[in-house]
Amino acid sequence: MQYHICLCSDNAYIDKAAVVIYSTILSISQIQDRKKDFLVFHVFHNGLSNENLQLIRQFDDELNQIYPSKIALYFISDENIQNFKRWGENSSLATYLRLFIPDNLGQDVDKILYLDCDILCVGDIRPLFHENMNSAVVACAPDPWVGQKDNFIFRSKKIFGIPVYLKFTKTNCYFNAGVLLIDLKKWRELKVSEKCLELIHTKRLPFNDQDALNIVLLGKTKLIETRWNFIGTTNSTIFKEGLENCLSKKSSNITKLIEPLLTDINLDNIVIIHYAGSPKPWNNKFSFVEEGNLRLIDPILQSEYCKIAKNAPIFGSKFSSISANQEEYIIEAVNALGKWTKSIEKKSQRRWKKVIIILTLLFFFLLMTIILLLTNL
Repeated sequence: MQYHICLCSDNAYIDKAAVVIYSTILSISQIQDRKKDFLVFHVFHNGLSNENLQLIRQFDDELNQIYPSKIALYFISDENIQNFKRWGENSSLATYLRLFIPDNLGQDVDKILYLDCDILCVGDIRPLFHENMNSAVVACAPDPWVGQKDNFIFRSKKIFGIPVYLKFTKTNCYFNAGVLLIDLKKWRELKVSEKCLELIHTKRLPFNDQDALNIVLLGKTKLIETRWNFIGTTNSTIFKEGLENCLSKKSSNITKLIEPLLTDINLDNIVIIHYAGSPKPWNNKFSFVEEGNLRLIDPILQSEYCKIAKNAPIFGSKFSSISANQEEYIIEAVNALGKWTKSIEKKSQRRWKKVIIILTLLFFFLLMTIILLLTNL
């Protein structure tokens, strides 16, 4: 059987995409029936350098020595995405490339597994392809950060535009788009890509196309266990408090899917680790702080990434300098907290400026009104 896995990358992340591919193959190659299936990795990109294209070809050859597979490259011009907004410090234009996957794959491919490039496979992904999706367009896991909220309001980019209000009930919640099992036929019939692109052009979406997908696919998804998309920032107090709050408001079916995130990490029970947010396992850079608390990677999960990344064919040398220097880690953490404090201070100052401007305008309006009244007396 052929299994189709899709990734989206740019020059900066092609080595990380290679780690996703290698870890996927490595996990399956250790199973006895490993020669029965064939893996096809579809990599969508918005322009790779000649050097990276050459490395990918060499990488593809090396992988075939481990497991029957091939890598297919798809170039999507930046003209399709260059005007899209990117909200969030970690976001890249490449995040939008997944919306172009269904229209660029042949009609003979009926189901794909989409994976973000900050992912590590530590188990066999093939059983996920056999998940009974019923009428769902996408099978996906609840988002542990955003999924804790009861609702979302997506603001229009127009001043007087009507916002989109997305309400989550006890039986559904916001999903993470880093791991998506997609029924391509249903996706195309529903015109998911077209609807998402329209939203991106008209709404201010904090989490980019992930928000658009949640709006368009509301009620059309099947939630799967978190072992298929285990977010690797699980030791944050805010994270756990948020999840507990989410669990108290959700049905038992959703609770069962999320609860494993609150327990101690056991790699034997995880298939896909998703290093969403920051820092990433290949560096100690923090891009944000959540309400004064750092989002940290569990040491077990960081160690697992480093071990596999450094051994990846062709690209492994790019990860050889990964440092576990705790002093460096602490310095980055302190810097991140400092940046967060300054950002809060700036936001506060901006709010006061707005208040002062409004009060000043009101004062002049009242003054002019009084003057007009006195001149008419």
